[in-house]
Amino acid sequence: MAGMKMSAIPPLPGQTIVRDSVTLLLEGNTIPAKGFIHVYDSAPYMIHDGHVALHVPCDTSSKLVVNLLVGQINGTFTTIQPVNEALLSQPGQMCLSHVNINSDMAKKLYITDIAIQNPSNQTIIFPPTSTAIVGVNGIMSIP
Repeated sequence: MAGMKMSAIPPLPGQTIVRDSVTLLLEGNTIPAKGFIHVYDSAPYMIHDGHVALHVPCDTSSKLVVNLLVGQINGTFTTIQPVNEALLSQPGQMCLSHVNINSDMAKKLYITDIAIQNPSNQTIIFPPTSTAIVGVNGIMSIP
């Protein structure tokens, strides 16, 4: 399509443009207290350009009941806060949130893995329409 942008950020030398996506239907699945679901793994390559969307339960202030973690299995994970999509959210019930993700080579923060974590002391049981979607547009070798 004319005028459509393929990548959210400009490609770098050595970047491979890809379009990979994973859709997880979470309905009926559980995450035990302090547990997690490993959603995506791009190792041995880092994600240079990607996007995550979550449609999961939220509180009345639209805060998701799960944490979104990005990082490396053999490194560190960072919790990132997706942006709430107000038109498609019902605070206190289900919210749709999304965030662009990319590794930061200058800070040596390489994203190869994405997980959804239950930060609470109670099991989460996902209701109907709960989903996690990961889209990856570009990958690179880890320096």
